[in-house]
Amino acid sequence: MTDKMEYRAAGDSSYTACSGTEIENLSAGNYFVRYAEDNNHFASPDAAVTVGDGEPLEDCTITFNAGGGSGSMGPVTVKAGTNYILPACGFTAPADQQFKAWGIGDTEYTVGDSYTVLEDTEIKALWENSVITPTTYTVTVKTDGNGTASANPSTAEALTEITLTATPNTGYHFKEWEVISPTGLVITNNKFTMPDSDVDVKAIFEKNSSTGGGGGGGVTTYPITVKSAKNGDVTASHKSAAKGTTVTLTVEPDKGYLLDTLTVLDGNDKELKLTDKGDGKFTFTMPDSKVTVEATFKPLTTTGKNPFTDVPAGSYYEDAVIWAVDEGITGGTSATTFSPNGICTRAQAVTFLWRAAGSPATKSMNSFADVPADAYYAKAVAWAVENGITSGTGGGKFSPNATCTRAQIVTFLYRAAGSPAVSGGSVFSDVKAGAYYADAVTWAANKGITGGIGNGLFGSDNNCTRAQIVTFLYRYME
Repeated sequence: MTDKMEYRAAGDSSYTACSGTEIENLSAGNYFVRYAEDNNHFASPDAAVTVGDGEPLEDCTITFNAGGGSGSMGPVTVKAGTNYILPACGFTAPADQQFKAWGIGDTEYTVGDSYTVLEDTEIKALWENSVITPTTYTVTVKTDGNGTASANPSTAEALTEITLTATPNTGYHFKEWEVISPTGLVITNNKFTMPDSDVDVKAIFEKNSSTGGGGGGGVTTYPITVKSAKNGDVTASHKSAAKGTTVTLTVEPDKGYLLDTLTVLDGNDKELKLTDKGDGKFTFTMPDSKVTVEATFKPLTTTGKNPFTDVPAGSYYEDAVIWAVDEGITGGTSATTFSPNGICTRAQAVTFLWRAAGSPATKSMNSFADVPADAYYAKAVAWAVENGITSGTGGGKFSPNATCTRAQIVTFLYRAAGSPAVSGGSVFSDVKAGAYYADAVTWAANKGITGGIGNGLFGSDNNCTRAQIVTFLYRYME
């Protein structure tokens, strides 16, 4: 019995609440037992129980064996014939191990299974190897034939930083990296973060141009000087360039700072027009003179409601972060940081969505083999399954620790909204018709939840950052 239950004799019309784990000293006869009604549940159907005049049932002791783990779990005494529900494991796992199942004799049982106790019984914790060999992906580096190029490392697991090196042949200089796949990969200062897929890039080299007045028919190039700055760096895609060349500037503030001003002056100290391409990149068109680039940086500031130093005032995600913290959907990664560019796992993503929905109760906790019953995200995953938001990653698994992609989070939101009908095709060139997330992306774009990552791309397979996920949720809930 539990204190959530109640019982009555067959001839009675009212129930008596149970106060403990046993009902003792009942007269022989027929009884009915059920789970009582509460604020979240209706009363369960009655279970019929017959109490006889026989001898009292024998006490049986259940003991727990750590099976090589550490810690302790106290013994439990039950009556013979009791259907005992196997509890969550309270032992600490051995190094590099995780709880697998309970062992009784030669049979394995999972947490929540029922076992009929007929005698004193030992229940032993069984462990399994928890070290999972990460999946690694390959970086293929090609060239246009005018130099050599390489990646370090050339094989790595997702989220590893990859450094690219390009060495031009005599008479050439390195121009840029061309991303062949995957779509949406961003290379900054010859570095990128490994996605959960193979990468194919190509080094593009450019033939050196003559300098000066253009004698001999050569193209004149002009130097680009980037002045050093405090609290951040600016790099240019070219050291020199000819008139009409598009030059890209990459801005990288130091931690705790953001860009204040960025100025590009020609040889006559005339300011050139800059185009903000997003993600810290700006472009300008090279004039027929030398160019000087100068930047200043300022400390991050926050609004009164924003306690995080890494969430700039006025950033696209500031309101979403404040809302998410106020609603209890997520907190920061410390008292003063939110880590907006940090990744989100699938477990975190469905938990955020579940909390945004009000943390509703679930009918069942049965879900996936890799979702422990006592995990912080177990209820969120069970709720997501019940509402058709996710069906896992296959093989009876949810992959809670896998990084959530942009395609996955908009699909979760779309299904949470009831998978409404959408009209029109995708506005993004990297979202193929027929992809499992195609309707979700179209719906999200139509609802103003996302505008993509620029250049007509959605970045389906890109890792979804903490800032992006709370922004998607915020716009979805508005």
